[in-house]
Amino acid sequence: MGEDIASQEFTRADRVRHREKVRQCLDVFTRMLRESVFDTDDPMIGLEIELNLVDDEAMPSMKSAEVLDEIADPDFQTELGQFNVEINVPPRHLHQDGLEAYELGLRDSLNHAEERARDVGAHMVMIGILPTLGEEHLTADALAPNPRYRLLSDQILNSRGEDIVIDIAGAERLRTTADTIIPEAACTSTQLHLQCSPDDFAGHWNAAQAIAGIQLAVGANSPMLLGKELWAETRIPLFEQATDTRSEELKAQGVRPRVWFGERWITSVFDLFEENVRYFPALLPVTEDEDPEQVLADGECRHWLSCGSTTAPSTVGTGLSTTSPRGCLTCGWRTGSWRPARPWSTPLPTLPSGSVWCASCPTPSDRCGRRCPSARPRRTSIRPPATASTPRSTGRAWARCVPPSSSCAGCSRSRPKASRPGASRRRTQTGC
Repeated sequence: MGEDIASQEFTRADRVRHREKVRQCLDVFTRMLRESVFDTDDPMIGLEIELNLVDDEAMPSMKSAEVLDEIADPDFQTELGQFNVEINVPPRHLHQDGLEAYELGLRDSLNHAEERARDVGAHMVMIGILPTLGEEHLTADALAPNPRYRLLSDQILNSRGEDIVIDIAGAERLRTTADTIIPEAACTSTQLHLQCSPDDFAGHWNAAQAIAGIQLAVGANSPMLLGKELWAETRIPLFEQATDTRSEELKAQGVRPRVWFGERWITSVFDLFEENVRYFPALLPVTEDEDPEQVLADGECRHWLSCGSTTAPSTVGTGLSTTSPRGCLTCGWRTGSWRPARPWSTPLPTLPSGSVWCASCPTPSDRCGRRCPSARPRRTSIRPPATASTPRSTGRAWARCVPPSSSCAGCSRSRPKASRPGASRRRTQTGC
């Protein structure tokens, strides 16, 4: 999802292999839910905002590539249309500085981006559907140059077997056709991401569904499309129709569309994944050789191999490094986490004997009330390759020697005791 994909063709065998791989991943996901290997003790929120680009006359500006080059910020990314860009606001904890600090950081980013966009004659606009969009702007040439979008468009059109029909009746009626999915680019939105535990997910999801009507009434802001006054919130039918892979006959049979509100409450996050796998074939059946079962069994994270680090971290999962590599910005060496344990420029203190470092603690403590990374075996820890000073073991406790030891005989089989109050006690077979 979101990765760059080279232009390619998919065979029938590719689709069968992809389906089998997705089902295998679903089995692994089931194990992860059952064994509670997710890091959700200190949840974060993230934010995505899709923006329209316009010129000085408020007409769509097909300059996303030039604007992104000027902004030169990895938080800003391409979107489907050349008149769109997107900002991915880095996840953060609200309890640190609250919504006000979140807003200030977002405003700073958007103001900086607007200044840079002006240098190439463009401006950024936040609105559901740009009222000045015309049919001349929704052509194949308006697709962003990333091959992924062209490939996705071709796959949707191939699934339909015919052009996309946009037929929306509101105060006026709009009926038009498109030979690409570019009408979808007219829909822009703000998307909040909330990290929560698997046990809490169903409740959050169901609550979001329950208040969706109220949110819609408060936030409706797209009454115009291609010069026609349609729904107060035209993005709903437009997005449904622009991504619809069904022919008219399949619609008449009651086949589910790819974009829909749903039909029931859920009891687990698993319900959503299982539903997608069961009902919808993959549009881009790109399959990697990685074995999800083996990855889960190994507990490996290979991010550091591709993030520019020249040296493997020596105390993975503790937030420490005796070799001071640049580190992985993807996972921060913190097991089971998708955020850096500490800023790379922050000096790391020396740990007292027998302590563990928790990224959520202000100081090292052997009585941490939170779930320290080394408090229990994690299946997602990083294990570097063997070197003269770091023997490659088959276990998951390689990083739990404090201080790190190259001669610890127990790391391949040790299971440390829980270090947080209320946690179950684990028998230590061998001590570090």
